[in-house]
Amino acid sequence: MTQYTDFIGNFYLVANSTENAKKYWDKALELDPQNEAALYSLAAQYFSNNDFAMSEKYWRRFLEQEPESIAGYMQLGLALERQNKNDAAIKAYDELLKIRSDTGEAYVAKARVYETTGRMDLAVSEYEKVLAIFPDNIYVLIYLGRAYYLIGDMQKSQDALLKVRQSVPDDLNAAYWLGAVYERLGQIDQAIEEFEFITKSEENLMILAKLGYFYAAKRNFSQAEKYFLKALNKDPLNGEIMFFLALTYMDDGKFDKAIQYFSKLTEINPQASDAFFFLGNAYDKKGDFANAEKNLLKAIELNPEHLRAMNYLGYLYADKNINLEKATEMLEKIVMREPQNGAFLDSLGWLYYRLAQRAPLAQRTIRFELAQRVLLAGVNLTRDPIGYEHLGDAYTALNNHSEAWVLYYLSYEASGGSNKEVEKKIAQAQAQMTQAELFSKLLYISQSHFLKLVLFRGGYDVKAQSGIFSRKTYISVSFIKDRGVLLEFPGYLFADTKIYIKEGRAIFEPKAVRNQIEPQILELIDQAAVIFTGAFYSKFENAQTSVQGNDAVYNASDGSTLIIDMKTALIKKIIKDDMTIEILGNKRFFTSRLPSKIKITSKKLGFSVIAESQNFSVSVENIPFPN
Repeated sequence: MTQYTDFIGNFYLVANSTENAKKYWDKALELDPQNEAALYSLAAQYFSNNDFAMSEKYWRRFLEQEPESIAGYMQLGLALERQNKNDAAIKAYDELLKIRSDTGEAYVAKARVYETTGRMDLAVSEYEKVLAIFPDNIYVLIYLGRAYYLIGDMQKSQDALLKVRQSVPDDLNAAYWLGAVYERLGQIDQAIEEFEFITKSEENLMILAKLGYFYAAKRNFSQAEKYFLKALNKDPLNGEIMFFLALTYMDDGKFDKAIQYFSKLTEINPQASDAFFFLGNAYDKKGDFANAEKNLLKAIELNPEHLRAMNYLGYLYADKNINLEKATEMLEKIVMREPQNGAFLDSLGWLYYRLAQRAPLAQRTIRFELAQRVLLAGVNLTRDPIGYEHLGDAYTALNNHSEAWVLYYLSYEASGGSNKEVEKKIAQAQAQMTQAELFSKLLYISQSHFLKLVLFRGGYDVKAQSGIFSRKTYISVSFIKDRGVLLEFPGYLFADTKIYIKEGRAIFEPKAVRNQIEPQILELIDQAAVIFTGAFYSKFENAQTSVQGNDAVYNASDGSTLIIDMKTALIKKIIKDDMTIEILGNKRFFTSRLPSKIKITSKKLGFSVIAESQNFSVSVENIPFPN
């Protein structure tokens, strides 16, 4: 009879009459409370109908009859998960694994529960157990790569996801998470490659927006525009994407288009104070002061604590020498709120400069001194070219032309050497300086190129000529401020040697190499060790000086000669005894210049060396600096 009712229940299930099916399975259980088939069918049916509590009940009854059922524990765990009974679900999966320890699905289920409850380290452990059994399981590798990403282990995440990409090159999930890993690592080109691969199959809104953002960060504005517009085409009212597109137009100097999209954004969201702020920025860049002021005031009206809008408008007032009382109110307020904000300090200092210009003659010096102190505080925080210029103007007003010359020079350098107005100010300040002042400040500026460096890594191709013999090698140069310089020689000059330079000393690894190096090369290394110290420049502070064309020449008491280009303040030559070091080229590296081509000669020792740089970067990870 129970077989008959089971059959009728299954018949109704096939006929899609679940209520009749349950009725007959219930009837089967009345006749035989231990009917495994009916228990299984009812448990599965309640699960399908999202009645997970009832499903749990029948799975437990089923497992009382079949305590070794792998499927039963798996389904019980799923029913418990749906009820957020996570600890109980874990116990169900653990019971399954006691029966069969190589059931990968149970480990994955446990990992899923751990992910849901935020226990990512435990999730990783479960995924790793699956891979120990099935090392090439693609889906588990993706889950594991994602889990490693979420706990911050980018290297392991990358390794797992690359295995997937190599095995299944068209897997979009792996490409997405690998792109996310590259993004977190700051490897934007690789992230772009993964996300662009995804867009070939599906144009996901978030991926399109990310690509737009990446290209904008790389200043590839045409590509950024392309992807942002594609994203907007999918979601025309997406304010965030519209905002970034407008910012991209700002960075690209396309202020009309920026105005178009910021204006549209203010129509969509009339309370968007940042949109009004940047709209004011865009109008200012076009020289439309009236609309710039109008939109900046609107941003402040919407958000009375919009400090950037107050700073921008206050600075505009100061720069145009208008509404100085209102500018004072705004700029003093924001500096009180953020006293360590260099941009705010620069605006306030510039306002004080303008006020000093209007002050009675007897008060001007003390007013300019106040402006100078505030501007100096701002420059120390921002290193901004406009800030340097403002501070230079304050020193000029105080008749301190040598300090003004330094600040104008720093402004000119920081702006890329293209500001003609600042170039004129440099010449005007220099005309007021004595030769002793000029030589002292040139030496200071030249040294500052090194002092500003925090870290860098570069590589040089080196060709050494001695008589009829010629040798080539490659030298890796790494620098970390306060730690020193590390030279690595993997080539043929003296292979697998490291030279660590600090405080004027050259330390060799292995130490025995020093005794094997040719005297002229050793002398060159010792000279380089001195150059990387403050003592190198200090010995020229009281040197005899002269001008040769556009060069400043310093002759120190120890016989050393330093030649500096008076226009760039860059070293051209260092001469010591018979050895001459010429800097034939420099590359801009952030706010510093690094030698890109160096020639070293000695007639007495009969050798010459040419070193040309391959690249410079801030990547100095895994460099074996000594303790």
